[in-house]
Amino acid sequence: MKLTEAQIADFKAKGWTVLGTTFALGYKSQWDTPWFIIREFYQNALDEHDVAHVSTIPFLGITSEGLVIQDQGRGLGAESLLMSEVKQTLDLRGRFGEGMKFACIAAVRMGYTPIIETPKVSIQVYSTEVVMGGKSNELLTFVYKENVRPLVGTKIVIPGYHDSLYKDRFTQFLPEPIFKTQFQLGRFNRTWAIYKSMAGEGRLYVGDIFIRTLTDSMYMYNVWGLDLNPDRISEVDNWSLRSKVGTLWAYVDTSSLAGLALTALTAEETFEGDLNFPEIKNPSLWKNAWALKYGGSSVLYTSEYSRKMAESFGYKVIGQNFPYNTRHMLKNLLTTDEQVTAKREKELSVPKIIADKDLPAESQVNLAVVRFLSEKAQGNIVTKPKIVAAAIPPDPRTGTRILGLCENVTYIYLDQSILSNLESTIGTFCHEMGHWMEPHPLDGTMEHTSNVQDYSAQIFVAHEKYFADIMRIQGKELEFAGYPKVIYKPIPGVSFSKVYPSVCYAFGLCGFSPPKERTLSTRRKRVIKEPPHEKRHHWEVVGHKWVEFYD
Repeated sequence: MKLTEAQIADFKAKGWTVLGTTFALGYKSQWDTPWFIIREFYQNALDEHDVAHVSTIPFLGITSEGLVIQDQGRGLGAESLLMSEVKQTLDLRGRFGEGMKFACIAAVRMGYTPIIETPKVSIQVYSTEVVMGGKSNELLTFVYKENVRPLVGTKIVIPGYHDSLYKDRFTQFLPEPIFKTQFQLGRFNRTWAIYKSMAGEGRLYVGDIFIRTLTDSMYMYNVWGLDLNPDRISEVDNWSLRSKVGTLWAYVDTSSLAGLALTALTAEETFEGDLNFPEIKNPSLWKNAWALKYGGSSVLYTSEYSRKMAESFGYKVIGQNFPYNTRHMLKNLLTTDEQVTAKREKELSVPKIIADKDLPAESQVNLAVVRFLSEKAQGNIVTKPKIVAAAIPPDPRTGTRILGLCENVTYIYLDQSILSNLESTIGTFCHEMGHWMEPHPLDGTMEHTSNVQDYSAQIFVAHEKYFADIMRIQGKELEFAGYPKVIYKPIPGVSFSKVYPSVCYAFGLCGFSPPKERTLSTRRKRVIKEPPHEKRHHWEVVGHKWVEFYD
């Protein structure tokens, strides 16, 4: 209401003081609904109750007087309505003490005349017209009278207002939250809370007061300490908002709430799907909720490779479509496909040693021959391995059959499936010795190929030198097992007939392919890839190469 000169004179005649201000009614024009008026007046009332340690909430309602907001606090101070330096209060809802003035401007601009009653002063809010530079300006004007009244706190009345009270925009009037917790903020323990949506939309409350709608959310959140823009209609920093809401979910204290969290936080393209999380306060609740929701054999997705491997091991992989932030948080909390894959691969990669007595007789003989050759072979080997038969699992990553395995510490494992064939047994052993020897190279490297070639030559020399012993080993073992004769009989007059073809097989396994060439010596000789079986020549290893000598 705009005061006329006559009305101003009448107020003064009755002992009221008329105080003009420089606040134009056009200021804060975006405050264009009664919500902004009620928000600022009731926010001030809430702060007054906190400071005065009043346990009840301020009154907000419609009476015969109109809209009434009344608190039991200290009483409104003049600095709330005048331009003055106000210290920022970080632990209250009102941060700068400007909201009351702005609410009065909006109320008068909408045609209302707020009445403010305190124990020491009565204030009515109007506007007056001032012409400056030939232009008319409508300014906020206070009409007040000092008095002493039996009133506690502050009572604000807006006569003629009978519209919405916007109670759903204050958490004090909301249903009980599904979860709440408290954090210390300055002088007060402030309540943070999660509410189920009442109107099918998410909402953000800061300091108990509605700020904005949360798109794609089915929950309402009340947090504290979030910086807001001057009009209190949005946050300054969205990252901070998502961190504070993430903190709320991180502190849930029941398995059912953790289950709700898993549902909310794992949905794509939702507000909850893009939160920032601190450390989860109750990890066991989340693990229980995960097991109840997805099953005890379920694990968290991390990568396509790990997913395929985990599924091949019988696990149920969950979370391929989880939002990144959620999956990153859960990765530090739950068992992942990567973890179970690594564990299972380790378990499956450990061979099971088979005792000699449990092997077939022929396998026992072949294993004994390899052990004998290993002991007699020369070479730059500081520590020789223990050679054992084993059941070696296939490669858990690819399913590839593994014939031998070098532990590089104690054992060389030879799979039981190859021990029935002496060629395969010696060839696989030479291959694994290529790994055993320094610098313990990997397959496919020049170092490994060189090691295998060197060691195979030593095995050949040992075989030639101790051939009679080897034959005795075979004959003894075979005779013990009930076999009437040895496998390999020497052919009279042919040196190579005493040489096991298995040694050449070892060369083939290691990829040894000597070039075809001719060299001169006192006898003709030539290098070939495979040992022949003619009877009129014999073979020897010269410089790690098979050499044919013609008799």
